[in-house]
Amino acid sequence: MTTFDLTIAAGAKGCLIDTSVWVEVLRSRDRRRPHPIISIVEQLSESDFIYVSRLIVTEIIAGARSKAEAERLERDFEGYRFCAEDISLFKEAAYLRQAYARGFRREPKPGLIDCYLLNLAIREGLIIFTADRPLRAVSEFNGVKGIFFSVDSGQLSYIA
Repeated sequence: MTTFDLTIAAGAKGCLIDTSVWVEVLRSRDRRRPHPIISIVEQLSESDFIYVSRLIVTEIIAGARSKAEAERLERDFEGYRFCAEDISLFKEAAYLRQAYARGFRREPKPGLIDCYLLNLAIREGLIIFTADRPLRAVSEFNGVKGIFFSVDSGQLSYIA
């Protein structure tokens, strides 16, 4: 069992969990096998530390296999706090993506949604929890703290 040390989140009001982590949680729930990130998500939930983006919930619903599953997934997120979101974050995300691309010309560019989520985390004062390498890279580029889970190795690391 992995124990998450909440000191990584010092000064943050919560944690924005990325779609990549929720997908791992949902897959392990469907397969009924333990996953190293489940205990971290549970600990964050028990600490009332989880924030959710409507965009992330929408991505998860889009991956549902049926309307009934989509509705169940949507209900699963009702207990969490939602971030205050607005369309202007996408314009800011475009500028962030350009800045990253100028600084790291040889690296793959993060997606617009990754940049949007990072800007949302910055504005809301949240840390990031992701298994997405481009989101990790752009988080490090902007000095945003977080937790990174490598799907390939199964290892956790911290974005400091």
